[in-house]
Amino acid sequence: MKNFLQKKEVTISRVAIVIIFLALIRTIAECFRLQYTSASSLTFMQLKPFLMGALTAAVACLIMTILSFYSKYKIIIGISILAIIALLIIKSIYLL
Repeated sequence: MKNFLQKKEVTISRVAIVIIFLALIRTIAECFRLQYTSASSLTFMQLKPFLMGALTAAVACLIMTILSFYSKYKIIIGISILAIIALLIIKSIYLL
């Protein structure tokens, strides 16, 4: 039973790393999408929430990848939850 739970932790942590990495790609791609949809030139203030989100996701992804080398799967899952919460906070502060 313990071996089964450990395999589940590994699987969940790997999925969490992929999800945060996809969030990183999405936030970076949003800057390019805004370039084509906005009629005027983009300012830093318009891109700031997306760049902050990308930086948050990149740092979380880096930490989670480093922790995966040391088999700290529970910590990886916790960091992924914190990263998602941080991304939602950034979204609520800047985009609403």
